[in-house]
Amino acid sequence: MCIALPSVGFIGLGIMGMPMARHLCDAGYSVSVYNRTAAKMETARSFGAYAVPSPKHLGERSDVLITMLTNPDAVRAVMEGPEGVMAHPKKGLVWIQMSTLDIESTRAFARQAAEKGIIFVDCPVTGSKKQVEAAELILLAGGEKEALSYVRPILSRLGKTIIDAGPVGNGTALKLCMNLIVAQMTTALAEAVALAESTGIDPALIFQALRSSPALNCGYFAIKETALLKRDFSAAFSIDNLAKDVGFMLREAAARGIHLPVTGAVETLLEKARTEGHGSQDVSAVLLLLRRDL
Repeated sequence: MCIALPSVGFIGLGIMGMPMARHLCDAGYSVSVYNRTAAKMETARSFGAYAVPSPKHLGERSDVLITMLTNPDAVRAVMEGPEGVMAHPKKGLVWIQMSTLDIESTRAFARQAAEKGIIFVDCPVTGSKKQVEAAELILLAGGEKEALSYVRPILSRLGKTIIDAGPVGNGTALKLCMNLIVAQMTTALAEAVALAESTGIDPALIFQALRSSPALNCGYFAIKETALLKRDFSAAFSIDNLAKDVGFMLREAAARGIHLPVTGAVETLLEKARTEGHGSQDVSAVLLLLRRDL
């Protein structure tokens, strides 16, 4: 007997969202999409997705809704109001919130969803352009066990590992911890390259040494090697987005009486990069602030 797959609504066809929607179409799911930029919906139609005129339409026709947006305001814009998903959701709708947000907003969205009879799953991801295109993301899920079990087949089409972080909000908390590490690793690499060049050695030797070290050989370092050595700062993860996440980290820490001095220094560097017009570039572009002679 053939069991019908749940219909999926997808909002947010950016660097991450577009390949995610494609993976679900390729897996046989009926996927409907909404994006503020109409051209991106046309791209999604080319691989089998259905384009709808408003988020409300997704709420009415989807069994599962996925949001992959930039920040809490962007999520509110598609979920609330007369044309939002929550205006008239399909009974039993499950909302998988995959954007990287702050913990307070995540839990507030969960409460709003519950008031509308929507089941909420908190599931940001770790990984960037290369990993999403290969369906090798790590999914950091928070929510009720029954809900996670229901959406697990969908999530398994988007990544290689699903980590059950516990209740709603814990997935987001874990994602902020992961991005804290990314922020510091990126700036450490950029500073190492700048120091190497200032001393007259080839910075490629840094990556050779890293690959040879059992303790320091790291896939993320390899991903950023070309960007830093070739000055290719096309965005896999933009400075704007990392700065937003670092702001969340520092606010969450301050609310709990925790001081994150290194992350604070990273925030200063990222904000300077944004001020100087590098916000849309990859996070590795912080190198440009360290080497003024480039």
